[in-house]
Amino acid sequence: MSTASLRYLNVNVMFPPWIIEVPSIDLAAIIVIPAFQEPELLATLESLLACDSFNGSAEVIVVFNDAENTSEEVVNFHENQIEKFDNWAKIQHVNQDAISFYFIHASGLPKKKAGVGLARKIGMDEAFRRWHVLAKNGPIICLDADTIVEPNYLAEITGHFSDHPKCPGVSISYEHPLEGLNPEEREAIVLYELHLRYFLAAKKWAGFPFAFETIGSAMAVRAEEYAKQGGMNTRKAGEDFYFLNKFSALPYFANLNRTKVLPSARISERVPFGTGRAIGDMLKAGKKWLTYSPSSIQLLHCFFSKIDLYYSGVDDWEKMEMDQLLKLYLVKVKFSDSLIELKKNTNSFESFKHRFFRKFDAFQIMKMLHFFEAKGMKRVEVEGAANWLLAEIEPISTCRLNIEELLLKYRSLE
Repeated sequence: MSTASLRYLNVNVMFPPWIIEVPSIDLAAIIVIPAFQEPELLATLESLLACDSFNGSAEVIVVFNDAENTSEEVVNFHENQIEKFDNWAKIQHVNQDAISFYFIHASGLPKKKAGVGLARKIGMDEAFRRWHVLAKNGPIICLDADTIVEPNYLAEITGHFSDHPKCPGVSISYEHPLEGLNPEEREAIVLYELHLRYFLAAKKWAGFPFAFETIGSAMAVRAEEYAKQGGMNTRKAGEDFYFLNKFSALPYFANLNRTKVLPSARISERVPFGTGRAIGDMLKAGKKWLTYSPSSIQLLHCFFSKIDLYYSGVDDWEKMEMDQLLKLYLVKVKFSDSLIELKKNTNSFESFKHRFFRKFDAFQIMKMLHFFEAKGMKRVEVEGAANWLLAEIEPISTCRLNIEELLLKYRSLE
């Protein structure tokens, strides 16, 4: 392990070891699952057990977490679940030895930090520590307790990291199951997933080279890079976006689309945003899901399309042909100072371009689009926006699609 890994272990890991058993020498993957009052956990664990055979063994670390102000009812629910699943795991070990299950109860966490980010960090730090024991740079895989995996999930992930030793991490494909939902729920989840896929495709179309989906149940990173990038954050929501944003610009980061996870489309109000919250809000309000307008995406495309001019010596970028709203934003963020700094620290266009997109990353894209919205460029219904972008991506196609047709089309683009 590197100096960065040793430093992370000594400085950034928040808790002493939770698991006393020594990891198996043939360990090939560690899956981390945060759990808070999760009724569907068994289905998730059984989907892992049903995975195809793969080289080596795997560990699953489930982090039951509750805060210091969590109700006694929820704490007792977690304690009962741990007892139930400990007994369940012992039975599984009699029949198979490819996957080991460990159940952590991180109880009484500080209420200011308790949440999915801290729960992920606890599990991922424990996984990092176990890789450190083996002196191996294996994958730490993130999954959610209401998410089913495809049978080739473990084989494809372990195979990818084995075949691509320089890969620091992957974003894994996903699809929300649509079967078994009533018409209102089905429409809501279709609109929400379509929004996610539209926005990802929009960033790619605009010219952003590090456009990857950032979903907490669909990502995996190597232990060494986990430490180098500072580990998981403790945000109560959006932890996956901020975490994976640090990895997406790294060389050899990849999309893994030969397998997928199937996150639940259930309603949830436990986090301020995400699938469950989005579905619940749509059903309560009885409104269509709104997304970033084509006008906003076109401004983003305009900004990125001029990168060669930013580098070529055009000092006064404000004289370029550019929408005034975009210029207003660039003045606000002191774009001229950024260009000076970027040019001073690069000696080639390729180097400049890489630094440019690391500075104006997915987080900055969000800030830019929110600025446009604050200045009057309001969101629009996702169906219209997705049809517009599809026509830009595939100009030969002139047929307007409905939302389910659009979702299937956008799924096929990745």
